Amino acid sequence: MGTIVLSLPSSPGTPSIDIATSTQVRIFSVANTLSRLLVGPLADFLSPIATSDTDSKKGRVSRVYFFSAAALLLCSTFLWTDIRVKSQEALSILRYSFAFSVV
Repeated sequence: MGTIVLSLPSSPGTPSIDIATSTQVRIFSVANTLSRLLVGPLADFLSPIATSDTDSKKGRVSRVYFFSAAALLLCSTFLWTDIRVKSQEALSILRYSFAFSVV
């Protein structure tokens, strides 16, 4: 996974390969953990699993909306990456995280 950023052209001011790879993996891990902690309970709260003794549909949201929102976010991220990201410097989140990892 760390090779994605390394495949982009870099400038002389970019950090070493090890720092770039570990930073990318760290950002992905933190984002994955936070999304699971937030979206899982939110989906359970907004769209509880139907049981035989509850027929009320009040306050229910279809789980398809959660899948659709995730797919839309993924598609927009791919599109943004294809259009805007042409070098490692274009990924501002990595640039800021490099500054914190060096300190």
